[in-house]
Amino acid sequence: MARAGGGPVTGWRLAWWTLIVNLGLAVLKIVGGIVFRSQAVLADGVHSLSDAAGSGAVLYGRRVAAEPPDEEHPYGHEKAESVAAFAVGVILLAAGMTVASDAIGRLLRGAPGTPALPALGIAVFGIGIKELFYRLNLHAAKSLGSSGFMASADDSRADVWSSAAALVGVVLGRFGVRWGDPAMALAVSALLVGSGAKVARDNLHELLEGRTSGLDETLRRAALSVLGVREVHDLRTRTMGSHVLVDLKIGVDGRMSVRDGHGVAQAVATAVHVAAPAVREVLVHVNPAEAGRWPAEERERRAEGGAAE
Repeated sequence: MARAGGGPVTGWRLAWWTLIVNLGLAVLKIVGGIVFRSQAVLADGVHSLSDAAGSGAVLYGRRVAAEPPDEEHPYGHEKAESVAAFAVGVILLAAGMTVASDAIGRLLRGAPGTPALPALGIAVFGIGIKELFYRLNLHAAKSLGSSGFMASADDSRADVWSSAAALVGVVLGRFGVRWGDPAMALAVSALLVGSGAKVARDNLHELLEGRTSGLDETLRRAALSVLGVREVHDLRTRTMGSHVLVDLKIGVDGRMSVRDGHGVAQAVATAVHVAAPAVREVLVHVNPAEAGRWPAEERERRAEGGAAE
């Protein structure tokens, strides 16, 4: 995780501002939706309230993730951020189903009165603010390698579409389409459920030690580029916060000394770190290469390497 310069400070400040803004928007939209008779704006307010809960979870997750490794957690605490992001997804799913239930009920019972004009201004204001925070959180997620900020960015982008749906609902209601406002509230619920499912699914993959996609071939090539490595197998990767942990086995000449084998393993670890800077730890297990299999592979690899040079 990037910790140099002003990154972490900016990250913490952004997380707090995201929480404060989401709370403010939630109050504005919920009160505005009730007072100005817009079910879509009210649903959008529930979305913002779930975003505020998610922002709080991200703040807590980042605080725990920043704790150094200890005796009980030798790998550190960085998965706390993934736990927090997963909680964001669950919150969004629950909020979406609640909003959907209410919107369907209102459609079946008949829509309320025409939304008042101020509801339109609330929806437009929400679109502008959440688009700004989407961009800020996305930048923080990329610069800090943070799954929590990525979850917040997804929330903010979903809230932009949520506010846009609320805007459409208010406009339809103002033009006399009585089902338009609750129908758009139902659309908001679909956005909530979709966003929540994506956030929960992405972070559950990490929590269940899922393989880090797209790295295997790069790491395999890096290990094979080390002199003395004749085969690479059982390569495994997993994500820990913004870092990747790697386990792999290498085959070397069975007549090699323990000291020389250790040197080759260290060179492999260095090559892996260079090839993939996100890798924090590499565990290399040294085995004798399988007789009868490695010479052809070794000759082919060396020939390709010479041709490339």
